[in-house]
Amino acid sequence: MHLQVGAPSDWDADGDGFTQRFFFGGFEGGFGKVTFGRMTNAYKYPGYALDPFYDFSRINSGGVFAGGGASYGLSPATNGFTDNALQYVTPDLNGFRLVGGIAIDDSNDDDLGFLAGGSYSSNNLTVGGVYAANGETAQNYPNIGIDSDAFRAYATYNGDGWKMGASYEQVDNGCSTVGYYYLTGTAMLEDAKTDLSLSLGVVDDGSAEGFGITGGAFHHILENAQIYAMASYADLEHAEAPYVISVGATYDFGYTAK
Repeated sequence: MHLQVGAPSDWDADGDGFTQRFFFGGFEGGFGKVTFGRMTNAYKYPGYALDPFYDFSRINSGGVFAGGGASYGLSPATNGFTDNALQYVTPDLNGFRLVGGIAIDDSNDDDLGFLAGGSYSSNNLTVGGVYAANGETAQNYPNIGIDSDAFRAYATYNGDGWKMGASYEQVDNGCSTVGYYYLTGTAMLEDAKTDLSLSLGVVDDGSAEGFGITGGAFHHILENAQIYAMASYADLEHAEAPYVISVGATYDFGYTAK
């Protein structure tokens, strides 16, 4: 079981002290893994996993500044959480894994969204694809249009001191079908305790149509703490070219009850 909450500091001072981000539970064994709840869906996850700038301050999937979510070149469907989601992932089948799931609309139990996909891993290379579709009256999977669908193909490779990844998406947002292209690479400089990351993105239609680039350096000062600096720029067809420069620090912490 996994619960993550946020603690608003100013914008909702009169509201709840904590707000739920996601909450799900499940079982895992030789049969695979089954989860249910509010969670990151299997369409979003591959993009989230390969984006080194996810949830940092830079130009986002919509072509504007944001301090969270997916980077430019990934679709808005790489954001958000899915309510009432049931997902199943098979165990490792000689390098293959399959995933399937449904998302249930609270107002109409018969209006289901569904997804299906799979991946293959060999040595340091992983390739995969996933398809998601919403029901006729509900947006079960975030940022995919009602009665619409999306497809993602992706690949990752982990080398000795470096890694790279790529994603291609075709997303029907209810108004048009947009293609998203994303390429990223990271060099891990172990002696310098620093990671250098770069990403390139292309969007072929819509309000975010254009080309974008983001680069950043992450320096590890403690086991769970790092400082970073990054710059992000996008040349958009239908808007002024935004650019973002950001610096900051992060610290990861957790607690495990035994």
